[in-house]
Amino acid sequence: MIAEKALAVWSRKPGFWERLICQLLLGRLLDNLTQQLKQWRYQVAEVDKLAANAKTLLKQDTGDPLETQALASAIAIYQRCTKILHDDRISRVIKQYQEELQRRQQFLNLVTQAQSQAANRFYKNAIAVYREAEKLYSTESLQQAIAVSVAQVQQEEIYDAAFQKVQQAESEGRLQAAIALLKNALTNTISL
Repeated sequence: MIAEKALAVWSRKPGFWERLICQLLLGRLLDNLTQQLKQWRYQVAEVDKLAANAKTLLKQDTGDPLETQALASAIAIYQRCTKILHDDRISRVIKQYQEELQRRQQFLNLVTQAQSQAANRFYKNAIAVYREAEKLYSTESLQQAIAVSVAQVQQEEIYDAAFQKVQQAESEGRLQAAIALLKNALTNTISL
């Protein structure tokens, strides 16, 4: 805006003496300012176009914490904007979306870790990690995974209690009772 105002003052068809004074005092500065203004306008237009593309990508983001592609792409576009033209507003937007992306990545890492724990039948550990992930985002699929793990822990506790009884019966020499208890425990845990 300052450059446009300066050029507007000098562009009002100056007379001969004004042009001569301008030529002596300013030399090529006025021409350089005109060229720089054209370049700034081009850069601003380019940044506006890139920012519009980033906003379009962000509108496609569903808010699913497991989806990070649209957010990462928008951040990359905004970072290209800052390489062209420095703007504090764009820097704040980048920071905001980077924090959101980090939260999503942390959530994804926790869910992956919990799934690994559950796959290895460490359900209590899986529940603890799922609860950590739940602090970041609470999703329906996460609630279902927690419910499945809780059910598995309950099933294990029932089996462990029955197994303790089997071991006690076996140590007391009641082998037939121990076998019956073991069969019953296995049948009950399989049906759950």
